[in-house]
Order: sequence, then C-alpha cells, then structure tokens
Amino acid sequence: MSNLKSPVIRLMATFDNTLDVLLKMIGVYEFLPNSEFLTLVGGLFCKDDALTQKLCGNILFLMCGFNQDQLNTTLLPVIMGHLPAGSSTNQLLHYAQGINSAKYRQFSYGMIKNLANYGSLTPPDYDLSKITAPVFLHWSDNDWMADPKDVRELQNKLPNVKGSIRVPLTEFNHLDYMWAIDAKPLLYDTVLENMKKY
Repeated sequence: MSNLKSPVIRLMATFDNTLDVLLKMIGVYEFLPNSEFLTLVGGLFCKDDALTQKLCGNILFLMCGFNQDQLNTTLLPVIMGHLPAGSSTNQLLHYAQGINSAKYRQFSYGMIKNLANYGSLTPPDYDLSKITAPVFLHWSDNDWMADPKDVRELQNKLPNVKGSIRVPLTEFNHLDYMWAIDAKPLLYDTVLENMKKY
C-alpha cells in the first residue's frame, strides 16, 4: 500500500495520528456514512444535464486514477450517492497506518495500548503465510489505490497465488473494478472462469 499514487489518500494518511486524536476528542467513530444529503448532492450536481457533472467524475478520478472512457456518466448520481460507503474511523486509520508503515500489520493503538494489547510497542505483522486459500490477484496499471509494485510485493508474501492477472487496459483504474463500462469482458469473465476452477 505504500506505493499508492492517490494524492488525496496519501495526504490524508500523513495525518493519521492527528486525525485519530481529533476524531476521538469530538466523539466521531464513523467516517462519512451514506446519507440522504450525499444522495441529493449526487443527483443534483452529477446528473447528465448538470454543468458540474464532469467535476463529479474528476473528483473520483483524483482519488482513484483517471479513465474517462470507462465511466458511464449517467451512473454518476448513483455512484456519488453510494460513496463513500462509510466505515469506522479505526478502519480508515488502519489503512493509513498500512500506507505509512508499508506493512501488513494489526491496528496500532499507540505504544502504551499496543504494549497492553500485543505485548510489544508496535503491532504484530499479519502472518500472510497462513493464507492457504487459492488466490488470484487482479490488478491494473492505473489503479492509484493498489500500485503494481504493491501487488507484486503482496504476491511474494502469499503462499498460494494461482495467478497475477493484469487487466488488459492500461487506463483501468480502482473504480473500474466495479463501474467500468467494459468490466465484464476486461475483468469479470476472467474472475468467474478462475473461480470455477476451485
């Protein structure tokens, strides 16, 4: 995760400790749950005849990689109405910790609580060698959230990788795994074919 290219996520990750303290001080434990407000904003500013529709797409691209050709702009109100899906603040902090440490490790509660919870000042790494299920890694060159270098690093740590499959479209980005116009022929058909083998 340490090689991610998203400037928005990278910037947020640099403030993980500050965000942790601030959010706990004000009693916030959930980050951006889906709301009627976001659905309304998505419907208003991202619909087909809105002058701001292109801005909606560019906001998504700035986080996940640019690929205008695979974005069904008619779906933008739906996409914006479901993003972000909402998560616990600890889940986001854990993701930021992974980016900053370049490690697959358990959540860090801070040195004192780590000592109480884990018996060490730092959280233990996940033992990826214990993942024995067959794994296919699907990745793309333009995924700003999962850089190919990080995918290769993960592949080297997993004991049962059956395939590392590059999506055959250079511009394919992180959002395209779910919403690309051509996701079925570019990705889903291969995923289903490989799932049938196991």
